[in-house]
Amino acid sequence: MKIRERKDKKSSLILNVVILVGVFVLVSSLLRWAPISQLSSKMMLHVFHYDYSSSTIGNVELRFDESQKDVAFSLADQIPDFDQLSKEWFGDLSIPELEVFVIKQGKLPDPIVRNANGLFFPFTNIIAINSSLPEEERVHALAHEFAHFYLQSYLEQQNVKETDLPDWFHEGVAEAFAHRFAPLPFYEAIHMWKVVPYSEMDMKDQAFRTSERYIMAHFTVENLLANHGTEVLRDLINGTKERDSFSKSFTVVTDEKLSSYHTFLERNEEFTNNMSAKLVSGGKDNEVKQELLKYDNEQGPYYYEAPSVYSLLRSIYKQEQNWDGAISLFLKERQYLRATPFEWKEASEFALQMEDYDRAKMYARKAVVLAEGRDGMEFEEWLVEVKNRSGDKE
Repeated sequence: MKIRERKDKKSSLILNVVILVGVFVLVSSLLRWAPISQLSSKMMLHVFHYDYSSSTIGNVELRFDESQKDVAFSLADQIPDFDQLSKEWFGDLSIPELEVFVIKQGKLPDPIVRNANGLFFPFTNIIAINSSLPEEERVHALAHEFAHFYLQSYLEQQNVKETDLPDWFHEGVAEAFAHRFAPLPFYEAIHMWKVVPYSEMDMKDQAFRTSERYIMAHFTVENLLANHGTEVLRDLINGTKERDSFSKSFTVVTDEKLSSYHTFLERNEEFTNNMSAKLVSGGKDNEVKQELLKYDNEQGPYYYEAPSVYSLLRSIYKQEQNWDGAISLFLKERQYLRATPFEWKEASEFALQMEDYDRAKMYARKAVVLAEGRDGMEFEEWLVEVKNRSGDKE
């Protein structure tokens, strides 16, 4: 009896294991289906953050840890500006209700957000933002996810499927949108720059470190906006619906082939090296300046070599004592690279040469804030000098 009983128990255990494995496989396969996965995420967000406070702002239900109320409401203050830009890009939208979770990270990463900056769940209209990010990155993350929300709303309004548009278009629109509210420097996210046709631009291909792909997608959308205006986004979407093809719509709207459009992204370091060599060898500054300005104009609003082009032009403007031009180029460089305290001090000096005391003090303060350790004394002394020369005795 005992032997048979053991066999029965063993058989029962094996059966339970088989059933458990079967359930696991079934649930796993279901979770790969986005609606089920996102409903699961919605449930988990509410379960894990059941104690979050809630506030309704327009069509947005804002959820946050009470200790981060100021952070949450500071982000919420951005939403009216998001709505305004959305109208410019997508027209009047029928906006559904939206939940925004401002996630406070604990000792372990949040099980949903994990280490992501932000997430948008289109089937449940939920945005989750990682509140542990620095302020500028938080705003960028929220704007990026709101852009996905607006784009998804427009697609639904036009009866266009999300998958009818390539992933790079979705992410490029979101990045271009976010850049208008928090222009994070590009080069901090660039490690390689391998340009490929858009058909090969896998936004989830970790082998190429997706940051480059996002920036390439961003530069592409910026180029489209600069050349064709904000209506280009709607024209591409509506054309895709009419022709059942994004690439055909792209050709009709832009008069260019999508298969070769990516070539404008390719780096051209040979040009900047040649321009630099001309300056070093005593070439005519004005001729070099005209070549650089022509190249900058031809490349569009954003391109890989821009920091080098702006740096060379800035050096020429310094020689010409064109302080306003030098400052303008310095600020354009900031979209690609963060400045050192010494560079902000130099910008302050340019502004002082123009007797633009407000900008001179603002740039001098940036130098002080960025300086660390003993280096800070030099910049503090410069700020005092700027104040004195401006008649500011504070």
